[in-house]
Amino acid sequence: MDRTSREAICQLYHREVHSRGTRRRADSRDGAHVLSVQRGDATGSTRWRDSKCGHYVVGSTGVGKTGLASGILLKALENGYRCQFVKAQDLFDDMYASLADRSSRQLLKRLARLDVLLIDELGYLNLKPEQSNIFFKLMEERYRRKPTIVTTNLGYDEWAGFLGNRHMVEAMLSRIRHQCHTVRIDGPSLRDPQG
Repeated sequence: MDRTSREAICQLYHREVHSRGTRRRADSRDGAHVLSVQRGDATGSTRWRDSKCGHYVVGSTGVGKTGLASGILLKALENGYRCQFVKAQDLFDDMYASLADRSSRQLLKRLARLDVLLIDELGYLNLKPEQSNIFFKLMEERYRRKPTIVTTNLGYDEWAGFLGNRHMVEAMLSRIRHQCHTVRIDGPSLRDPQG
């Protein structure tokens, strides 16, 4: 990762930290003690949007995943892209409801057309197989077409336990990992009591 990328990530991280009123620091020279980017450029620029790449932001509870991902989404909105932020629970509830009224195809088309989709807090849910199947279809429709940002507390190796179908998960992850910037945020929770 080049210096500009590290600085941009740290700047987004600083915004999140300051909005929570904490004194946590990210080193703009390195940032490695807080953020480790496994692949690519997570600068928040729209260059990644044009290349159809997404972001997978992983870390434990309270480390700033949603803040960082929201900063990237905000940058895309500021540049005129159609974006949507959705909590994973709401997305999976909508997917399940769409089965009952047979509107799954319309829901998938609407979500697939968005320039950038941010799915927040993936992994805190218990899913039915039908929800996992529709989620797979959504990720398949967006693959190589539109970037998706996912925040989660799950590592890639934990997705099979969450989504259930190991073979489907392997197929989905091969697509996600193919054109995705993985951002791992380590450190104590920003929500820990301050004294």
